[in-house]
Amino acid sequence: SWVVGRGALALAQQLGFQPDVIILSETPTLFAHPRIAVDGHTKDPFFAKTRCVFNDHTPLEYAHPIWPQSVLDMTKMNPAFYGPYLRDGKIDVTQALVAEAEGVFGVAEKHARVMRAMPSLKPYAEKIHHITNGVHTPYWQERVFHLADRISDEDLLKAKETLKAEFLDWFWRRALLWPHWAKKVRSLPIILWTRRITSYKRLDILDKIFDDPARRQRFLDAGVVLIVGGRVYQRDNASEKMVYELVEDLNHDEALGERVVFLNNYNVWEAPRLFHGSDASIMLSDDGREASATGFMKAQMNGAAVIANPDGAVPESVFDAAVDPARANGFNVTYTHGQPDVDSFLTALEKFSATYKNPAQRARLIRASLAVTPQVSVERTAREMEAFFSRL
Repeated sequence: SWVVGRGALALAQQLGFQPDVIILSETPTLFAHPRIAVDGHTKDPFFAKTRCVFNDHTPLEYAHPIWPQSVLDMTKMNPAFYGPYLRDGKIDVTQALVAEAEGVFGVAEKHARVMRAMPSLKPYAEKIHHITNGVHTPYWQERVFHLADRISDEDLLKAKETLKAEFLDWFWRRALLWPHWAKKVRSLPIILWTRRITSYKRLDILDKIFDDPARRQRFLDAGVVLIVGGRVYQRDNASEKMVYELVEDLNHDEALGERVVFLNNYNVWEAPRLFHGSDASIMLSDDGREASATGFMKAQMNGAAVIANPDGAVPESVFDAAVDPARANGFNVTYTHGQPDVDSFLTALEKFSATYKNPAQRARLIRASLAVTPQVSVERTAREMEAFFSRL
């Protein structure tokens, strides 16, 4: 962190590149702030006009470290910078960066509210804004959907079915399944659960469903297929346990094993195939723990529905029919004690499956998802970021 931060400043000076803005993206980038350490950059006039902006990507505790005096001394932190925030020989790194930065933003409207509510950041609530994440449309959106508003519902559904057939033909090979599996699930809706696997993203909700006979049957009766994939961080024992428990469920239940399948070690080059050919995407998290999430955005710009909690950036582009029927493109999952409710999730799967089976409703759902493409595009993010920097 120190080498990258101070090294970036040294490189900029060596190249004669005088930045208008330095973005400190999460706390590990703190040493890119010229004044934070005692060295030749602390009062360097080369950076006198440079504005520093801090943006946060997660409300989780690990991303908001508390450093003791010994670490401050070891890293040559500038007492003039951290002094006002020293409490009992420690500093809250996030608090210091937010206080000293000329601009601050979270990556979704709800995330900014979560940041403002953090005890150490409450005094700076007025300066915390939001610029919601987006994704690169040319990379993630299949070309046929660029012209969706010019074709009939019938042709739109045909295009979606063609992409789905191509996807399943690729997927059974890539996931080391059998061709008869692809034929068996061809008429069922395909739902992605392709997210980083960690405790607050609640993959364990599936184990809760499958361990309960009545809920297991509801899942099977919903007639959906889940494709599960995502990385697990090293030494994340809780997340590994979630995966092992789910695998155990599937290994002992042939019916479930056909409806929930894993895609191992997929990468960013393969990922667009998933979103082009799937029918829906899941985004669950504990309340207030998701900063933004972008997987569901990639699904939306390919006409897929979203089954999600109202967390991260979800409330900004996912609309449930019960709340906003004119823009309905998703199915809400409620919270119970801050965690996704199991039965609400099953109900969302059932509602989506029923919609999928009705061609007219399915076409409306696809169009409503495609309609939010400008909102979930990184081009919108870039415009908002440019405007934010201009106001500093």
